[in-house]
Amino acid sequence: MDLAGSERVSLTKAAGERLKEGANINKSLSVLGNVIRQLSEGKEFISYRDSKLTRLLSQALGDVYGSVVKPLVDSFMEGFNATIFAYGQTSSGKTHTILGNKTDPGLFQLVSNQLFQHVADQVDKRYLIRCSYIEIYNEKINDLLDKSNQGLTMRRYQRKCAA
Repeated sequence: MDLAGSERVSLTKAAGERLKEGANINKSLSVLGNVIRQLSEGKEFISYRDSKLTRLLSQALGDVYGSVVKPLVDSFMEGFNATIFAYGQTSSGKTHTILGNKTDPGLFQLVSNQLFQHVADQVDKRYLIRCSYIEIYNEKINDLLDKSNQGLTMRRYQRKCAA
């Protein structure tokens, strides 16, 4: 995508599809500016779903996976610890990002596929893979993959960190 659309049309001489793309970019930048302004004002609900940027970002999950998450999984398979963290306000898309849907797999499915493909490719090694899907909501901790759903205990340490 060319960000030249954020410039003045008289300078770029944009026409047709390029002009339309520029208008969409400008609208997206305007929406992004509104989101930043609303955040700085301490608003509890921030409307951001009215731009091409939202649609572009939602379609780019595969790109996010390839550039950010896949290297984490590769490192994990080499013996390093890895954490994937989704944070945001209610209805901001965390669950969709992690779980996806039938036509658009989320990070959970993409990571699982990569892990088990790696295991299948390494026939001379044995693996034990443990996974937790933790939700922290109203200071209650749940492992969403634990069928007993008993909740986990929050522990406080000397430096007042919670785990």
